[in-house]
Amino acid sequence: MQQSKSYFSWFSSSGNLNGLTENMPKEDKIITLSEGNTRYNLEGNINGKKVILIHGISQPKDVFVYLKRDLISKGFYVLSYDLYGRGYSSSSDKAQTLDILVGQLYQLIDNIFNIKILGKELNLYGWSLGSIIASSFGNKHSELVSKIILLSPIGDNISKPFISRIVTLPFIGEIIMNLIGRKELMTMYQNEFEFLTMVSNDSDLTNLLNFLIEHAYNNPVLLRTILSNLKNIPEIDNNKKIYNELNQKDIEILILSGSDDPLVKHPENINKILVKSQLKIINNAGHSCGISHYKKINDFTCDFFK
Repeated sequence: MQQSKSYFSWFSSSGNLNGLTENMPKEDKIITLSEGNTRYNLEGNINGKKVILIHGISQPKDVFVYLKRDLISKGFYVLSYDLYGRGYSSSSDKAQTLDILVGQLYQLIDNIFNIKILGKELNLYGWSLGSIIASSFGNKHSELVSKIILLSPIGDNISKPFISRIVTLPFIGEIIMNLIGRKELMTMYQNEFEFLTMVSNDSDLTNLLNFLIEHAYNNPVLLRTILSNLKNIPEIDNNKKIYNELNQKDIEILILSGSDDPLVKHPENINKILVKSQLKIINNAGHSCGISHYKKINDFTCDFFK
């Protein structure tokens, strides 16, 4: 991969923005929240149902390229954003806890929609770590949430990759993350998406893969933020308390999971906790089924949120 001056050069070493957003897609915006700047995008039918897309631990909001397109074509009003430390969003030096990420979502919604005048009209879509954020937000603000989709939901004693386990070790974890973290991320993206780009001849997918690799290679706060999430969000390993609480809320829930997901091996366990939820298994799909099997995922999503 040829190295060039990256658009991530506008991050300072502390993870704050310098205000140089000229390389950001023109339809995206930056808003300043309590823990830093957040990139977001709001598109679609202003009178349509509101859908909020929440991505996972290592990828920016751009992974929703297909889903956002299909939702907008169906008349939804779609908000997507970068979690702190991902994409064009900055990251503070604070421990990146679940409360901080739920607070980011709350402040973003309040700034865009004004929570004081919102009814129970938000539809949340959380992928992986995003599923925990969506569930926790639903618990804290159930009066605002109508439906939640949990895609590849973690929190049921997940089978963490070896790299995710060793980087949380005291003292040596940060050293290991700095030495091999970026390479591991780029390898993961290539393993998940490179074959798809070859067989699909899809320019959107090729652009996404290139963006993710550059994101992993150049974003100076990405590794620090991921490591902080892994250390400070115990719900990644066990989210049953949040799921049990969510089960008591008046929120419709759909669980989508790949049959071959190496992280989420037993989504039926979450389905049993969320007794009123629907569960749909996508055959021959892994943790990134939102991309690899986007047509099925998107059809389920649009139908559930309609």
